[in-house]
Amino acid sequence: MLYHKITSNNGTTKMVDLYEDEIFTYCPSCGVEQNVDTELLQSILIDGDFGGTSIYCTKCAIKGVV
Repeated sequence: MLYHKITSNNGTTKMVDLYEDEIFTYCPSCGVEQNVDTELLQSILIDGDFGGTSIYCTKCAIKGVV
C-alpha cells in the first residue's frame, strides 16, 4: 500500500493511504483541480520527476499556455 506521510511541527505523524482514484493536481496556469489517471501516474513514475512535474488542463494546453 502507498501512503502520504505528514509530520507536523509538533512532531506527530499522520499517514494517509493513497488510492489511484484519489490523486489530484492543479493546472499551473489556471489552477483548475484535475484527477491524475493511472496511466499518467505510471508515466510520471517511470519517466519523470514526481515533484517537478506540471500537468496542464486540456483548456490551457489547447490555448498553448504550456
